[in-house]
Amino acid sequence: MNSSLTRSFISTSRRFAAIAISLLGLLFAAGVHAETSERKIGFSVQVHTEGFLSATVAKISVTQVSPDSQAQSAGVAVGDELVKIQEIIVPGNHGSTLKEHMTFVPGVPKKMTFKRPTGAQYEVVFRRAAAPMSAL
Repeated sequence: MNSSLTRSFISTSRRFAAIAISLLGLLFAAGVHAETSERKIGFSVQVHTEGFLSATVAKISVTQVSPDSQAQSAGVAVGDELVKIQEIIVPGNHGSTLKEHMTFVPGVPKKMTFKRPTGAQYEVVFRRAAAPMSAL
């Protein structure tokens, strides 16, 4: 490659990288919205309690993410920890309190905050598909 073409390529690559970094910053600053209600939410969790017979939740870990799901599109990964449901903090809360907030009502958005193993947190808004109308 000649030097003019090389400089042009490097300049274009830098601009592309700067745009990509800016877009990622916007996604994490505003929270990721996975509101494609036609797809399943698509993640499984394991609940860890504070003691053998305790109903107090120590943490909720993601154990599986389904392909082609809202969770996968939002970047939810196995090993991430669910730290908030709506504005309710998960660790230290009672299981029965959290259970009622884990239900997804069709068409109603639900905000969840996850924490990566690195400590970085991100928000996702899920929306369960509305129930199909039955034919009359």
